[in-house]
Amino acid sequence: MGIATPNNYSEMPTFYHQNNKSKSQIDYLLNVESQANEGIDSIRIMEQQSINTSDHVLTTGVINIIQGTKTTNKRQSTNQYCKPK
Repeated sequence: MGIATPNNYSEMPTFYHQNNKSKSQIDYLLNVESQANEGIDSIRIMEQQSINTSDHVLTTGVINIIQGTKTTNKRQSTNQYCKPK
C-alpha cells in the first residue's frame, strides 16, 4: 500500500528559490493510494505573492475524515485551515 496525490492535483510550483531563477513543486497533500480520489477535496496551490516572505507558497485542501466505531454510527468531520490575515 503506497501513497499518492489525487488525480486532479495541480502541477504548479510550490517552492521558489531565493535566486528567483529556480522553482519546483515540492509540497503535496497525499493520501493512501487506494483512496487517492477520496477524502481530499478543493485542493488549491496559491500564487506567489509579494507579501509572502516564505520561499514556499500556501497549499490548501479540505480533508474529509469519517470517524466511526464498530457500530454503524459514523460522523463526518470537516476542518478547513485558512491563511492567517
